[in-house]
Amino acid sequence: MKKSSGIISFVLLSMMLHLLFVTSSYAQAPVKISAQIETFGQKSYYMHTVEPRQTLFGIAQAYKVTVENLLMSNPDARRGLRVNQVLRVPVTDQSPAPVVQQEQPQETPPAIADRYDYIYHVTGKSETFNYIANIYMVPVNQIRSANPTLSEPILEGEYVVVPIAPKEPQAEPKIREQRSTFDPFANPPVKTPTSQGQTSQSSNTRQQQPTQSTQNQTQTQSTGRSTGISTSPPTAAMAEESSVEIISHFALADAEQQTASLPVSSAGEGYGQHAVKPQETLFSIARQYELTVDQLMGMNPGISKMLSVGQVLRVPQKADSPQSTQPKQEGELITHTVSKGETLYRISRDYAVSIGELQEINPGLTERLSVGQKILVPKKKITSPYFEYEIESRSTVRRLSRNYEISRDRFYYFNPAAGRRVYPGQKVRIPIADHLTVFAPMPTQVDTVLIEEPHFIEQIPEKIISCPDYPAHANRMFRVALMVPFYLDEAEKLQFNYLSQPDQLLGERPFSFLQFYEGFLMAVDSLMATEDLKLDLYVYDVEQSMDEVAQALSDPKLRSTDLIIGPFFNQGFEVVSRFAREHNIPIVNPLAQRSEIIEGFPNVIKVKPTPDSQYDQVARLISEQYPEAKVFIYRAQSWTNQEQSSMMRQAIEKHLNPVVPIANQRIFELANKRSRGYEDLNVMIPSIRVEGAELSTAQLEETLYEATIFENPVTEFVYTNDSVREFSRHASAVRDNVIIAISDDNVFAMELVNKLNQVADTFSIKMVGLPNWKNFDNLFTESLLKLQMHHLVPGHIDYNTLQSEKFIYKYRMKYDTEPGTYAFEGFDIGWYFLQALLRYGDGMLDCLPHFYPQLSQTRFHFQRKDEASGLENGFWNIYRYQNHQLAPLINTYFDLKNPGRQTNIW
Repeated sequence: MKKSSGIISFVLLSMMLHLLFVTSSYAQAPVKISAQIETFGQKSYYMHTVEPRQTLFGIAQAYKVTVENLLMSNPDARRGLRVNQVLRVPVTDQSPAPVVQQEQPQETPPAIADRYDYIYHVTGKSETFNYIANIYMVPVNQIRSANPTLSEPILEGEYVVVPIAPKEPQAEPKIREQRSTFDPFANPPVKTPTSQGQTSQSSNTRQQQPTQSTQNQTQTQSTGRSTGISTSPPTAAMAEESSVEIISHFALADAEQQTASLPVSSAGEGYGQHAVKPQETLFSIARQYELTVDQLMGMNPGISKMLSVGQVLRVPQKADSPQSTQPKQEGELITHTVSKGETLYRISRDYAVSIGELQEINPGLTERLSVGQKILVPKKKITSPYFEYEIESRSTVRRLSRNYEISRDRFYYFNPAAGRRVYPGQKVRIPIADHLTVFAPMPTQVDTVLIEEPHFIEQIPEKIISCPDYPAHANRMFRVALMVPFYLDEAEKLQFNYLSQPDQLLGERPFSFLQFYEGFLMAVDSLMATEDLKLDLYVYDVEQSMDEVAQALSDPKLRSTDLIIGPFFNQGFEVVSRFAREHNIPIVNPLAQRSEIIEGFPNVIKVKPTPDSQYDQVARLISEQYPEAKVFIYRAQSWTNQEQSSMMRQAIEKHLNPVVPIANQRIFELANKRSRGYEDLNVMIPSIRVEGAELSTAQLEETLYEATIFENPVTEFVYTNDSVREFSRHASAVRDNVIIAISDDNVFAMELVNKLNQVADTFSIKMVGLPNWKNFDNLFTESLLKLQMHHLVPGHIDYNTLQSEKFIYKYRMKYDTEPGTYAFEGFDIGWYFLQALLRYGDGMLDCLPHFYPQLSQTRFHFQRKDEASGLENGFWNIYRYQNHQLAPLINTYFDLKNPGRQTNIW
């Protein structure tokens, strides 16, 4: 029995090995030796493009190298091969000779642009030609023939030409200059109308967009799909009373609205494709085509900063000129010989030349230098104490300062607006080496000419900003795009009865941001009634899918808008903000708190204030409300919130006096209370200890109308180490004690508040919770009242004001439901920015820092930290627990005394 089972096992093993051999033989495709050889780091490599059914073993065998050598040169290949992936194959003595095939002329098919009206479609994940053909309702063979270089599976982010309709034949334009006797100075003959002009006119008529909305009402356009949510009265009212256009990535009804991810005007002639090679980055590709990284990403919506080998990017076509391959050599060059220990960063500073300039003059120059290497350096007169350096990859100021061998303080001296991190495409100033001499630029003879002939002055004048305090553009029709995540696909599946199950319905995702949209519409209606607003409102359903973002960007109307609000999610907003910057359109981010979204985007407007802007406002609050207070800063643990605590301390020390005088009468009264027989001066305690100082009560009594000077440092505590015991030892019994607690931990917040309540009867405590303790629902109101807790919030709805009562009443009447936070925020954003358009028109971005209209639950105070960055709201609302409610305090950090003419909201 054992023998027979062994025979069976041997036979099965033989069959499996045979099957494996047959399968592998069938799967392996022949490998052609590549004729392209490139050099990297003094080593030569074949550049092999992977074809279908090729394996690592087959490629290694064809090039006569080991699989391990192949993997060492291509670490990404360990995760598997991809079709069209480019591999670097080491060239060895045993490498076969490359097969050079003579190029045969290929028959060029007729240009699609000559025969069809077409658009570009940016492919999503796992899309096929059949899928694209079904979207645009065109034959699949027509799309295949229009894209002969593409094959399935199509890579994500690929540009696919989609022929829409055949072009109408046009008459050949007559060429006037046909004879050698042509006289260019002769008067042209009088032309009579021809059929060509009629054809052009009809073509223009065919391409004309539908009539825009009339004055005092928003635009209504059908998208071939119900844009409302039939189960909700608010949405029904939205469809009846608000004529807007909601575009989903599934809502494609007719050929005029079946646009793709890029309009023809931005993807026509003059653009080509670039296949990503190994070790290429967005920065290196952008520099190769003389672009910035943001421009390259703007041409390729939805691409990630992590490129893959073989990925195809859309790039401008480069003119083939013999000079394009030559290094840029302007002026006289000198040769620098690299010595031991020198880096490219040090050489850059020593000659006041950026690394980019050095790499332009020395093609192939990298940061890896060898002793004795020769580098060409431009010889020039130095007229500035710094030079500009464009960041290639995300880094930190600390690392950049270390590379250039300068201190961070010196870096920030030349870059005062820089943060802790630097980002690709950002330009920073690098101070030159200390041994260099800076020459002042010599005046030229042009100065004399300018004085004698003033009308030839070419100087750039200062920008004159005109910010009227009235609706100067009331007669203009404005176009605004609103990108809100409606989740329309999920809304169609809802089966709830709104009247019987309102709570269950409002908890669904399609209703998450619906109230923001409804609040925005209320602002539109109010401004139409009070300011005669004329508006075309384009509304797009943009969620977190990049397909929906691409679909919205494909709408040609978007390029002519005066303002874009949204998208709400970071990834989509990043793509749309690049589009807005390319077309010079202001764009508003309603939710993000990260300051990174405005860096390098001067047209971005960030509504939510960043937590880092709280520190100066808290310092101003303390210096004006509690000028004599002793200040303490608490954080939960030693490794948490260190940077925030340091920034808070620095801000307070700028506003607080280093010493504080306390009236002796106040100290003497405290000594009286601590004396057992305070009515009989004979048993008065001889001395009292206040803030570490031992004071004689007799001396205090003699100098009641004088004051004692106390030092006023800011003290930091770590709760896990110090608890509240250290606070009790250092707290003052004769003045206020302000405690600033910085943490996002609600457990720490609850413990600290409870412990401080135990000593609140002994010391006068004022507490501030940062960044936003109002969100903690585990804190008892009685404890917060006792500690006089202060909250800083981006917005706060005061239901006791007449303004809030009117808003709630009108919202109920219009939408038959209670307004939430998003309803107030949507109203404020609509009310603020639509008023700004009415007043300032195209000059809105320059005038927003001076515009403070009345809003429903906050204020906006926009500022720009530098010319390359966008506008950021820095205003925090400050509230204090008082009389069992939150009472507002005036934020005196901002000068809001003269906000200009206020418009009544209702």
